[in-house]
Amino acid sequence: MAMLGEVVKRVEGRSISAYLTRFFFNPLGLTNTGLGTAKRSENESDVRIRGRKFEYGGQEAKSWNWNSNYWRGLGAPWGGLPTAVEEMSVLCRVFTNGGRVGEAQVVSAATGDSMTKDQTSFMPGLSDSDKLGRRWGLGWRIRDRGSSLFGDLSSDKTFGHEGATGAVVWMDPETDLSCVFFTNDPDGARPLRARIANALCSALH
Repeated sequence: MAMLGEVVKRVEGRSISAYLTRFFFNPLGLTNTGLGTAKRSENESDVRIRGRKFEYGGQEAKSWNWNSNYWRGLGAPWGGLPTAVEEMSVLCRVFTNGGRVGEAQVVSAATGDSMTKDQTSFMPGLSDSDKLGRRWGLGWRIRDRGSSLFGDLSSDKTFGHEGATGAVVWMDPETDLSCVFFTNDPDGARPLRARIANALCSALH
């Protein structure tokens, strides 16, 4: 992901953060979403770091942590996306609606389809356990036996992602169900993810 971000920078002459804002977030009307943030919002929650409770870790931070100004402003292509639940839900619809939300077509239908389909099971050199236990599309994780993200009741076509701070997002194209679960307590959230997914899926039946 870091290499892809650098490719975008060299081809487009702008950072991956600026590119996404211009061509992805702005057309979707996502005013509270961006890759990295230069200014801490009063609506942002700090993350509970194991053994240290809540550390703000601003300019005085002596080591890396999720709450430091450095990390919040880094805008790493693989993580660090401040957003809101409502706006994340809009992003979900991009990948369940052919790359379009309203009048904004931000990716082609073919691109969205490729991103959300299993790309690893057909790769040579992978063991059978790897193919079954950790399936990936292009950026999105596909439901597999090695993850509790999607619970037991979602379809095999379900795709999503987890954040290091405990956040979980997934979409099931067979039922048109999506889940956006944000938390600032990674350890506390981990045992809840499968239960939340099962509760949502069972509510449809």
